Amino acid sequence: MGIFTSSEYKIINLTKQLSGTFNSQKLKNLAFIHQNANGSYSIDPYLVQSIQSNLAFRNLLTETIEFGLKQNQIQYANRYKETDFVLYQKYTYDEVQRLLGWTRNLNAQNIGGYFYDAETKTLPVFINYVKEENAIAYEDRFISPDELIALSKHPRKASSTDADHMFKRTEADRNNKIYLFVRKNKDDKETKEFYFFGEINAHGNPTEVRMPESNDTAFEIQYKLETPVRADIFEYITAG
Repeated sequence: MGIFTSSEYKIINLTKQLSGTFNSQKLKNLAFIHQNANGSYSIDPYLVQSIQSNLAFRNLLTETIEFGLKQNQIQYANRYKETDFVLYQKYTYDEVQRLLGWTRNLNAQNIGGYFYDAETKTLPVFINYVKEENAIAYEDRFISPDELIALSKHPRKASSTDADHMFKRTEADRNNKIYLFVRKNKDDKETKEFYFFGEINAHGNPTEVRMPESNDTAFEIQYKLETPVRADIFEYITAG
């Protein structure tokens, strides 16, 4: 694969969504487009036939597209920096991957608290702020509205490639973009999505710690948020 810009990765992502190949369970029977032998794309012939022959379907499809465009303008026009995210809007794991332009879809278990996508050089950090009683004691915590302490996966050492990605220690990692997504807790029915808190940067050096349950090594990261969390959302997330 050649070198692509962020926008080109998003085009690749979009074509995979429309052709039903973005998800691990390929949904080709729901494809809107198909790739031709020469690499170009054409609209699914059954979709074309349905639009041409079924007036009710055509009207419903038109209304759906118009509604989606209006909602996008209302809710998502004020995008954050060069991203397709809006500060303090809420997103699912799948939506984050699509909007970052990833070329394949990972399930939540494979992502864990974070996953580094080498193609787009993006690393979304996902945090469930309030942990379950029997959960592993990850001490993710806000120090202030613009400072966060987060814990790596384990076992991990401070010399790991994970730390390279987060602290941008190598030339290849210099342009990495790290974005923060936080929800109160994963069982809160109201917040199956994560609030988007913008870009974050790791400061100082990773500090190794021992996990009390397994005695594995992990490391702490001190992140600085480029935009302090809005007061009402900060209070909601951090309140006991």
